Amino acid sequence: SSAGSVQISVLIDNDFQLFVDGTAYTNGFVVHEGCADVSPPAPITISNLSAGNHVLAVQARDRGNVAFFDVSLSLPR
Repeated sequence: SSAGSVQISVLIDNDFQLFVDGTAYTNGFVVHEGCADVSPPAPITISNLSAGNHVLAVQARDRGNVAFFDVSLSLPR
């Protein structure tokens, strides 16, 4: 059965790559020069996931100075 859609938001001060079940959902590193007063990039929506367990992997790249990294998931109700 289908679990529906999942939205994944990544807030990072530099760059990231996102994978779900080994499938890349970003084309290489997404460059985001974020900071506390900058809006985060739009969430990445993944549709038609099957019900059950999945593997989420995020590779982050820090280019120096203060670093932060936050990932959030929004699941259907």
